[in-house]
Amino acid sequence: MPNIIGNTTKTLFIVTESHKLGVAFKAAAAIKAAQPVKLNGDGDIIPFVAADSAHLCIGYAIKDAAIGVDVTVTTKGFQVITAQAKESLVAGPVKYDAYDAATGLHSFTQVTVLAAEANGWSLTKQTSIKGEIEVLLF
Repeated sequence: MPNIIGNTTKTLFIVTESHKLGVAFKAAAAIKAAQPVKLNGDGDIIPFVAADSAHLCIGYAIKDAAIGVDVTVTTKGFQVITAQAKESLVAGPVKYDAYDAATGLHSFTQVTVLAAEANGWSLTKQTSIKGEIEVLLF
């Protein structure tokens, strides 16, 4: 339940783990506070639903958000790194591939079937091989 602070402000207190990151995302659908969310292929957030695989849930929204509005998500991740895509990929679960000494970046590949292989989420869509991506590690 929201707790009233003063006579006009309502704050929803959500217990968080101190080693989890809060990351701002654009809402591609209406989002409610404390709702579990997942990435769409473009890197925006949409509601996570019960039929989704658990590894698709990136975290929980801090507040309500309308379509197109930025909302902070308390993620399941602990660090965001700049990396590269091994191949063309959409935003979503990825797994580590290798370190590329030529570019100085770690390479990641899309995870489509085996949730256990995922060790992060690409926060960005990339259409170029070895194109830069932002990866939220978990």
